[in-house]
Amino acid sequence: MIRCLFFGTKLRQQIFTVQDFALNQLNKPTPIGNYASRFFGQWSLFDSTQSWKALDRAKYLIFAASEQLQRTDQELIYQTVQAYYAVLLAQKQVQVAEDAVKTVTAIEEQSHARVESGLAVDSDLLSAQVQASARQQELIERRNELALARTRLALAMGAAADALYQPREALEGWTLPAADLNQLEKTALEKRPDLKRSEWERSAQDKSVGMAKAAFGPRLNAFGSWQEDSHSVGWTGANNWVAGAELQFTLSKRGVLRKLRDGAMPKIVDLKLGDHGRRPETHQQTGAGTLQPRSAGSEAQWRPLPQVQNGGL
Repeated sequence: MIRCLFFGTKLRQQIFTVQDFALNQLNKPTPIGNYASRFFGQWSLFDSTQSWKALDRAKYLIFAASEQLQRTDQELIYQTVQAYYAVLLAQKQVQVAEDAVKTVTAIEEQSHARVESGLAVDSDLLSAQVQASARQQELIERRNELALARTRLALAMGAAADALYQPREALEGWTLPAADLNQLEKTALEKRPDLKRSEWERSAQDKSVGMAKAAFGPRLNAFGSWQEDSHSVGWTGANNWVAGAELQFTLSKRGVLRKLRDGAMPKIVDLKLGDHGRRPETHQQTGAGTLQPRSAGSEAQWRPLPQVQNGGL
């Protein structure tokens, strides 16, 4: 066994000479070193359009993310506008509360003068004081609501909570144009970005289903390698190269579904695998190559007989 390895190594390094047939050399071969340098490459020529479906799926997901970004912009604008008009409404409510306080204060003063002149009883003054206290409490609540509305406006714009913004315009009534409800619903279905995002995501899921189905199709790969063997470090030995192609196809669903479950492909739905217990089909040899099983009951590989050529540098 050692002599076979000795001869094989020297043949690969192309340093085999007549002296290697000497009796002492044959009986007690000296140790020999082998430094192997190898470059290997593999290219996918055809994968049943699985790569194209994956590319389309990625594009659809990009479109869905763009629609989601647009919808987020709309929601931020809506929140900012809502907070802006909430500040205007709160300011108007503060003004109404201040006018109410002025009114009840005047009524209280008038009631106090009428009681002192004997034209009213003490219960009238007490009722006016209760009304004034209630309006003062309402004014405090309206001012607090105004402060909260300004804080919500600052947060809606992404500013600090203590940043204050004073609207330039006053709250006014608007006359909205008349619109048909059916037309508004149609416009919403055509323009809403979140609905478009759902459509793109559904298209992406369809592509994912196509990828899962394409995993059962045949796959054709090309491979090649170049190797040099030398007895010392450096490019001083012989080289050889191998080139060929391999055809892969699935004999059973179990191997592909295992890849789907382990995350090798995007998980679309929870697939339930039944125990079919299929045995691999009979493999035949041809003149161009041999058909060999890769794993029990999962895949088979057809590898043509490689073409090997030796040559020196």
